[in-house]
Amino acid sequence: MPAEPMTNFPNEAQLVALRAWYAGVSSLEAVERYLPEQIHTRQSSRGMIGQIRKQLIAIAKEKRQAAILKIIVTDRP
Repeated sequence: MPAEPMTNFPNEAQLVALRAWYAGVSSLEAVERYLPEQIHTRQSSRGMIGQIRKQLIAIAKEKRQAAILKIIVTDRP
């Protein structure tokens, strides 16, 4: 029986933008620096970062990875 498809995993640029945000870079700066092709969408930079987090949360829940989920849902240090 084939495995069910995993929720779309964020691409490398999205992960880098999220990592920058967790490191203290503003969401606007992270999106401008790492996701410049998405700047002209109607979604705000905060919304983009939030969407990436939601994707990772969904994946962690699908895979029952509580330790990873705990890290992702925690706000920036």
